[in-house]
Amino acid sequence: YAPGESPREPFKIESITSEQFAAAKYDLQFFIRKVFVAGQPMVVGGAQKSMKTGVATDAMLSLGTGTPFLGEFYVPE
Repeated sequence: YAPGESPREPFKIESITSEQFAAAKYDLQFFIRKVFVAGQPMVVGGAQKSMKTGVATDAMLSLGTGTPFLGEFYVPE
């Protein structure tokens, strides 16, 4: 810890049962409908030279302009 910094609480994982998981309602907010969920990690993966950078660039441009991602997926304004 840095001088004057207090120790942090240890990381804890709160688990639930599969029954609790199935009974719960999880509302998802999408940045790009059916593609990019708000507040969740996103990975763009694929083989070498498979247009990963182009797809990621199109996603960012779509988010910035409110135009459909890849001309197909709705982007909320």
